[in-house]
Amino acid sequence: MYELFIIYLSLSSTNYIYNSFHLCGMSSDSTLEKLGLTAEDLSGPKVDRRTTMKLLATSGVGITSTLAGCTGGGDGGDGGDGGDGGDGGDGSTTNEDGDVQTGGTLQAGAMQGEWDNVEPLRIAATQVQQWMRNYAHGAVRANENLEVVPELATDWTVEEDPFSITIDIREGIQFHSGREVLAEDFVFAADRARNLETSNIVGETSFLKDPVDGTGVEALDDYRVRYNYKEPYAPGLLALTSRGRVGTPLDQNALEEMGDDQHNLTPVGTGPFEITEHSLGDTLRFEAFDDFYMTDDDGNQLPYLDEIVVNFIPETGTGINALRANEIQFMDNVTPGQAGQLEGANDIRLEVNPFLRYEALVINHAKDFASSVEARRAIAKVMDNEQFVEQALNGYGTPNQGPITPVHGWLYRDEFAEPGAEPGGPKRDPTQNFDPEGAMEIIEENDLGGMEFTIEVTDGNERTARITKSIIEENSNGEITVNVELITYSQLVDYLAPPHDYEATFLGGGGYDPDGMMYNFWRLPPEEDYPEIADEGLSGPQEEGYDGIWNEERFTNRRVHELLGEQRTEPDREERKEMLWEIEDICIREVARCFTSVDDSIQGIRNSVKDFSIRVENQDFHQVWME
Repeated sequence: MYELFIIYLSLSSTNYIYNSFHLCGMSSDSTLEKLGLTAEDLSGPKVDRRTTMKLLATSGVGITSTLAGCTGGGDGGDGGDGGDGGDGGDGSTTNEDGDVQTGGTLQAGAMQGEWDNVEPLRIAATQVQQWMRNYAHGAVRANENLEVVPELATDWTVEEDPFSITIDIREGIQFHSGREVLAEDFVFAADRARNLETSNIVGETSFLKDPVDGTGVEALDDYRVRYNYKEPYAPGLLALTSRGRVGTPLDQNALEEMGDDQHNLTPVGTGPFEITEHSLGDTLRFEAFDDFYMTDDDGNQLPYLDEIVVNFIPETGTGINALRANEIQFMDNVTPGQAGQLEGANDIRLEVNPFLRYEALVINHAKDFASSVEARRAIAKVMDNEQFVEQALNGYGTPNQGPITPVHGWLYRDEFAEPGAEPGGPKRDPTQNFDPEGAMEIIEENDLGGMEFTIEVTDGNERTARITKSIIEENSNGEITVNVELITYSQLVDYLAPPHDYEATFLGGGGYDPDGMMYNFWRLPPEEDYPEIADEGLSGPQEEGYDGIWNEERFTNRRVHELLGEQRTEPDREERKEMLWEIEDICIREVARCFTSVDDSIQGIRNSVKDFSIRVENQDFHQVWME
């Protein structure tokens, strides 16, 4: 059995995310020679862990050695040359009689109001992304050993001059529509990703050549597709494994017959389950796909389950009661408060894994109470993060005063600099450390007494908000008043869109690499979203690099803006590290957000559910079975 771990790409505990994962590119300096690699190193049928780690650490999608060390034992192989047999040894567990039990329905609970974007190219929520591999497969994937291995591919070849990736596709793979998957389906998906306004992987496709006359992605024959790049781009192979995945085929005929809206709810994929029913905000039904191409190590057809029914449960207590009563057997994204209620429950286990993300109290800088950095610093200094983790998170997390987390091992700094030190050094800026006396000095010197603001949260974060209110009010001796307002999930989404009519809420950020949780958040924003600050030079046309499209707090810092652009194309790891340290220090010092913690990921599972696993971003049910 593998040790379970999660890589979450989420912006908030409501699990609503925008595109927080960017396979950000390198410049033409990012040749294979610069990275000490050859085209052969990147060619199939497998890219080893050493090579993948080298790409990740230098490409702007770097996953750290700390995270890599969290993976469990070997993956038992991964299909070798990508032949038809098995899933590469994902390793089913047998019961005491030595047999896996097939069939049955797994009832799952999703603690979110609805999944309104399910098409792989348009996924906008972490929970949906984690389920994607159950209904949509891609050419290649990253396994739990951080090796790039075949999925729908059998092999691939990387050419350096000009840079391209040619993929050989398995013959006989079926879409859920019954049509065979061909190279043209990969071309259609890549071109759609480039042109779809709501695509979640537009960044990953930007390095492909323009799709004019088939020069970007082209079908060489029915079973060979070639991705052509503008310049040498070593991480191109990683883009094919990314969130949403450039290398995920789409059935154009099915999409055109269904129409965009319906396809976004019930997309036609190639995974072990097909989506046969989707009642928005109520249930989503996955049924086993009889012509799925994988078998287990003994040649038995996968998946084992007949179906999975995802029940959308927006009410916190309802999900807990349903899991206890065996009305559901799997509960996704359990909150720390819910976990406390499930600890020690009969026939239920908790899977707890560290998030690759930070949590923060996000304050709208455009509101009068938070328009000065002094006001924001006072709030940050009265936030006792250790108390926050123990009380608000029930201990399911780690106090953290910045966006870079302990899981980002090569970047994380656990020591603090002296106040006023130059940003970007080996020690982290101390501005947001717990310091109630310092906060009171700031309040007195800047006449900030009587400050008041409202934290607007959904039901799942009410307890967190009320504990935060208590911490801030107590440690500020009543000089800061905090109100808590409950809002719906749809209201939260509206508040986070321009013009951002909220005062404060809880959000987070995460990704393989800090770029994914910084770039589109703290770059200067496009003027169409913020016309009132265009005259100050703090917003402008998006095509000119004003691409802070998720800058919900209205944080504007020219130095951070420039550094975020420069670090994306810096091939030297040490140079890039210092840039990211400076970005983090400025964001801490200017209080872009009040950083609080690194939360844990928690899932509640009935003991009758066997062989559930989490594999690099994906909750995988194709080998799950039930007693």
